[in-house]
Amino acid sequence: LNRGVTESNSCDPCPAGHYCGAGTDTPTPCPKGRFRRDEGASTENNCILCTAGKACTKTGLVSPNKECSPGFYCPEGTVEPDDETTTPTCPPGTYSFLSGLVSHEECLACPAGKYCLGGTAAPQECAAGHYCPARTSSAKQYPCPSG
Repeated sequence: LNRGVTESNSCDPCPAGHYCGAGTDTPTPCPKGRFRRDEGASTENNCILCTAGKACTKTGLVSPNKECSPGFYCPEGTVEPDDETTTPTCPPGTYSFLSGLVSHEECLACPAGKYCLGGTAAPQECAAGHYCPARTSSAKQYPCPSG
């Protein structure tokens, strides 16, 4: 970062979104899932976990860059707002049409007459020949009795 300086107080601070170890000439970007608003970070631990309800999808961020998607919730440190393999979804039998959820407790119970798979943003109609009480998690979970 600096060349030819004669005193430590003349060194440039490490830029926001990065960290710089002692003697480093190239800033290292904060990793995905973390960000850093201020200058002067010296280790990766100075990059803070992405804010709950948000996602940090790129390296070198100075603030979270995505809102958590409907049907998902994003705890601190989330990398992707809507990746079913890495981002927690609203559990089966619940849904959310809102973005920015931080916990599964914010997911809404699927209403009667509908079903909700995990990660659902909108409840779906119950299948013909079946009934769906509140919190039903699949279209054919409850078959109608004979007769």
